[in-house]
Amino acid sequence: MEKTGGRKRKSRPMRRALHVARLIVYVVRLPAYMMRAHYRYNAT
Repeated sequence: MEKTGGRKRKSRPMRRALHVARLIVYVVRLPAYMMRAHYRYNAT
């Protein structure tokens, strides 16, 4: 993940923050969705 084409311009922190936020949302949402689906599947 370090080698990004070799060109290092001003890495915008906003863009990085957005990416991190999206990653966090995905990581948090996935287990919740899995648990909800599992619970719903078992609570038939």
